Amino acid sequence: MAYEDRVDPVVGVNFMLRVNAVIDLPLRKVHGFQEEFEYETIQQGGSNEYVEIRQKPISRVKTFQVEYYVGKEYIDTLALGTSFSIPLLLMISKKAGNFDFKNITRIYTFTGCTVISRSYGELDAERAELVVETATIAYERMIPVTFM
Repeated sequence: MAYEDRVDPVVGVNFMLRVNAVIDLPLRKVHGFQEEFEYETIQQGGSNEYVEIRQKPISRVKTFQVEYYVGKEYIDTLALGTSFSIPLLLMISKKAGNFDFKNITRIYTFTGCTVISRSYGELDAERAELVVETATIAYERMIPVTFM
């Protein structure tokens, strides 16, 4: 029987997006992303009662959203319409602010990425809040990698 170790689960509070393999963008929040395939069922005819399941071509764009704070030394790395030839890396670390490979517990690699929408946080003079921007990124493929 296979045994999967769940004693030390990955904590998802220390995460960062590496853009163009150079720029590290600390994130406030990452909205859920998922990988799924679409299937169609085909009923065979005659006296045969079998149902076949076949994978359909993808009809929806796969996306994920990232929220991040705007800093003083702001470089717009996720400009609207930007397509990335280098994969984006969403890294989860055991320690806050420490994203070297001995502290990283999981990396989600997104390939074929394009920024398809941007939204800007609410500005309210009555409440002091940090400026937040949200980018929606479309991707072709996601590859999760777990480190020991």
